[in-house]
Amino acid sequence: MFYVCGILVKPVALFYGEPFMAQYEDKTEVTHHVADKFRLSLKPGTTVPHSGIYMCLNCRDEVAANRGDPLPPQNHRQHSDTSKPIVWRLLVATQNGPPNG
Repeated sequence: MFYVCGILVKPVALFYGEPFMAQYEDKTEVTHHVADKFRLSLKPGTTVPHSGIYMCLNCRDEVAANRGDPLPPQNHRQHSDTSKPIVWRLLVATQNGPPNG
């Protein structure tokens, strides 16, 4: 649990007993894919190379970002443990336009 604006918040994982990460309902709409783009570690404010959902490797916060836009800045969310930096990594890549076009 953590505090946001003085309010105690329970992560989704604590409510449902599921992993604390992006979720989906219909598995036929997502595919597993191994690619270098999922292993890039990006700093706050970096221009997004691929549209999708990015996760901070240290606090597990997630943000949606469009290719060409900057990732949230350092002050977007402060970690409770300030010794760990914000490091973004692509968690779910989104499709831009038709798959074959």
